[in-house]
Amino acid sequence: MTQLVLSLAQAEGVDINDRETAQKWMATHRTLLTSFVGTIMHPWCDYDAREQNNEMAKRVAEKRTASPTPAVKTVKGKKHPPVGISFRNRRQKSRRKH
Repeated sequence: MTQLVLSLAQAEGVDINDRETAQKWMATHRTLLTSFVGTIMHPWCDYDAREQNNEMAKRVAEKRTASPTPAVKTVKGKKHPPVGISFRNRRQKSRRKH
């Protein structure tokens, strides 16, 4: 890892043989070093983030282009008679009388 960071510094034109110059460069370029090390540790991180953004954009675009659906009727549950009254029993009793 250290060798890769030193290679990056050397590619940027820093004399890595001079310790103080290399340390000053590293101190001033923290964000560059952080992103460089991050890409080494998680090489597909940027790709995955881009893919997720693309998928999200596609979904949003599909929702915008889709025709507006009519309001869906809410499904009501079964209608039950009030608790305590058995209409079925009443019907049976009335049949018996006649």
